[in-house]
Amino acid sequence: MLLAYGLGAILANIISGQAKDVFGSYLFAFYPTAALSATGIILALVLIRPPKGGN
Repeated sequence: MLLAYGLGAILANIISGQAKDVFGSYLFAFYPTAALSATGIILALVLIRPPKGGN
């Protein structure tokens, strides 16, 4: 999990910097980020099961 988080942080900086250079604004970097965040939230809600309540 930490590897994915770190890799995402590194790639996001590179990609958003390139989007700023090409389009002149960071706005185009936020759209894919928002889509990936929404996808992650949906996947977490569907795939993560609450712990069973027994001791």
